[in-house]
Amino acid sequence: TGPPEGEYNVDVPPPPPTPSVSISPEQVREIAAASLPTLRETVRQNGGSSPCPDDPLAMCPHEGYPKYGFNNEQELELATVGTPAEQFTLWPAALKGFQPGQALEELVTPTHHWMVPVTVNGEGRNEIEVGWSDGTWQETMCCAQPSISPNLMAVQQQYAGRSTPVRTI
Repeated sequence: TGPPEGEYNVDVPPPPPTPSVSISPEQVREIAAASLPTLRETVRQNGGSSPCPDDPLAMCPHEGYPKYGFNNEQELELATVGTPAEQFTLWPAALKGFQPGQALEELVTPTHHWMVPVTVNGEGRNEIEVGWSDGTWQETMCCAQPSISPNLMAVQQQYAGRSTPVRTI
């Protein structure tokens, strides 16, 4: 049974298994770049056409691209991968024990996943997730409807040149 209705379980679950092989941001980016053909094909199949406004039974080309963060086929072809951001979880129980001055690293739990923005001319359009799964680092999510990527790109640009990498929680 779970917590009473309207309440949340604030216990910190055990962290996911630690990968036996570490990975660098450059390696994450390479895996994501290798996934770009999959993203392009998915967008073409699912976003490359949509029902025509004046005839719902007919399909109009290129009206679905914005659903995936692109305006047209040309932008889809220009897509490249940006700087990966490592993902962490911040559990409510960890916040309950927070002390002023405590390091963020003491509060977060690694997820062993990275979010890699897909960009066109430096603007975030979509994202590819790379994570530890089935004993290897691989693409674990591709071709989401864009939501995080534009904001992540804005934060990365704001903090460019600083010694601390941008991470996501």
